[in-house]
Amino acid sequence: MPDTAAHQPLLSMNLISTKLDIEHAIRAYYRAGYGGIGLWYDQVCDYGVDRIVGLLQEVPIKVTHLIYAGPFNQTSEKDYLAAREDDREKLLVAARLGADSVLAMTGPLNGLGQNEAFRQLTRSLRELADTAAECGVAIGLEPLNYIEREDSFLFTLSDAMDIIEEIDHPSVGVFIDVYHVWQEPCLMKTLQRTRDRIVGCHINDFRRENRTYCDRVLMGDGCIPVKNILEELKRQGWDRWYDIEIFSDELWSMEPEEFLRLAREKYDRLWSAR
Repeated sequence: MPDTAAHQPLLSMNLISTKLDIEHAIRAYYRAGYGGIGLWYDQVCDYGVDRIVGLLQEVPIKVTHLIYAGPFNQTSEKDYLAAREDDREKLLVAARLGADSVLAMTGPLNGLGQNEAFRQLTRSLRELADTAAECGVAIGLEPLNYIEREDSFLFTLSDAMDIIEEIDHPSVGVFIDVYHVWQEPCLMKTLQRTRDRIVGCHINDFRRENRTYCDRVLMGDGCIPVKNILEELKRQGWDRWYDIEIFSDELWSMEPEEFLRLAREKYDRLWSAR
């Protein structure tokens, strides 16, 4: 059985990376030596929170984070209040699963102006912060690459940090995905603002010439300076979970056990090359 205490840095595999159902993923990831798993709220609800809690008592893998709170783009107060109640429920579910964080994605503008959207995002996170603290769960705001504008109106780590610093609550931080931030100008300088604000990190790599929308690759097989980014995160005090999140038609076609072995090998090589 894997000893999660021996995994430094700690390694998690995202549910989406294999497309296994929750039970098979939990068992397969644990057998493959992964200490953690990142889950998605909709799949958790489909499978059943109580069933997952029972499964986790049998298979001692850590739920590292739950995806996702949001969107934060409502255009009426009634819809806004209903959405925040949904987000509070997600925080409660994350706490029941023992997750460290809930990733927050903004959703698209949905007719809002950019400044109006940022104000609503700030209001939302501020109103959710105390609930997160009571649950013992952090909220991790994730900026996405501009190519994902149908899913987000937050495109830079710098803008995310502006909002997080304005809220200034210990339960609200940033969730970094190297795929989304690696091309940002002055990234290394902006990462210096993340000390004590990081609540999670997705790792993967960017194929030099994407063939399809889902064409991510494993660390070291693309053009992201993953090692440099992770070294800077370490300098900023992040020593918790790195979650491998892959959207890839090619890698999804692999046998899950072989993919898990290969991903672990790429991860170990990433650190051994330091």
